[in-house]
Amino acid sequence: MSKTRNKALWIALLVLLIAFAVSAVFPPQKKEKPLDDAPLLDQTGRDVRLKDFKDKVVLVNFIFTSCPHQGCNLMSLQFLRVQLMHKDKLGKELFLLSISIDPEKDTPETLKKFAEKYKADPSGWFFLTGPSETIETLRKSYGVEWTTGKDGKKRHTTIIALLDRKGDKAAVYNDSNYDTNKIVADIKNLLDGRPLQNIPVQQ
Repeated sequence: MSKTRNKALWIALLVLLIAFAVSAVFPPQKKEKPLDDAPLLDQTGRDVRLKDFKDKVVLVNFIFTSCPHQGCNLMSLQFLRVQLMHKDKLGKELFLLSISIDPEKDTPETLKKFAEKYKADPSGWFFLTGPSETIETLRKSYGVEWTTGKDGKKRHTTIIALLDRKGDKAAVYNDSNYDTNKIVADIKNLLDGRPLQNIPVQQ
């Protein structure tokens, strides 16, 4: 082996060792998801960021207070049941997020009245609104369709998402497959550190 080639190999090895040492001392930082720092407001006017719920179990749905159908009502009643079934964990390890898809009409004041209707605990069940662009991006990221029917009434798909402590979707329940008992059980499994099995997930 020539001296030049031998020297090149030693340099390459040295570069690899330096890179390894640097990565050990300065490990790569976990990148936040684009929406983690998006500005939102809850029903009490508090500033909220999705990153605030890091390391927590989170249940998310999308509603609007002037919904002419039963979807938002049923989902809110489901969340109320979850609140009652996990009240010892709510606001500590578990949070419920009801995000309005009609931010122009659903001000914090309007959401507060809606929250009171369902006896929502403001320490753990947040009704959120925010800039239209942020809400649109959130809605689309969860696969929630938002349309206007021929009768002029707004309609949207009823989707509930369960996020694990990493902020990833552990399960997504839609019109055809969600069941409150199942959601309550899945939340308990995540709170207890058990993985979910046979759960439909939309990425």
